[in-house]
Amino acid sequence: MSDYTDQTDREPDPRAEGVGSGDLLGMAAVAVFMATIGFATFYLATAFSG
Repeated sequence: MSDYTDQTDREPDPRAEGVGSGDLLGMAAVAVFMATIGFATFYLATAFSG
């Protein structure tokens, strides 16, 4: 029983947390990166055009 509970406790939690947090962090990083690039491009375009 102890071995079985150890395996079930270890396997789902790291996978769920690792994949979940990894996906959320990855999506957040991509969103921030895209937003920063977009804002910088828009800012530079407005600054040089005006």
